[in-house]
Amino acid sequence: MQGASFAAVPQLNAALPDRALANGGIAQTGNLGNALGTPALLAVTATGAAAALPALLMVCYASAIAVHLAMARSRAATARASRPKG
Repeated sequence: MQGASFAAVPQLNAALPDRALANGGIAQTGNLGNALGTPALLAVTATGAAAALPALLMVCYASAIAVHLAMARSRAATARASRPKG
């Protein structure tokens, strides 16, 4: 998944400074995932509830889907606003 994220950067960012910021953002997201993901998973598994881990994963996936949909809406609005009026 990380490789696909880095590969998408040039497709989503035409300017080199934007690409640099995007790559840095992806790297920091990985750091955040490592810092928070392991303790969160340990806390969930420590509860001993069989449904806790699948519930956590569903919440994470639902959150990711919501963020991607919001970003797609934002990109579409930006593209509409930048089109020349004719």
